Amino acid sequence: MDLTSEERALARMVADGKSNRAIAVALGVSLRTVENRLQVIFAKLDIESRDALEAIALEESKSS
Repeated sequence: MDLTSEERALARMVADGKSNRAIAVALGVSLRTVENRLQVIFAKLDIESRDALEAIALEESKSS
């Protein structure tokens, strides 16, 4: 994945099944910030869903 360390952390949270709201609370940011960051990640990875991000993040964690 060609993501920043912050984006990777967010992707791992998605892979762990955390909701956007739970991620926002954990990171101390607004829900809208999480939504925006997810859209940036989706664009970078050329995907359109949390499910696709989860699959990529899980595959990445297996290979590292």
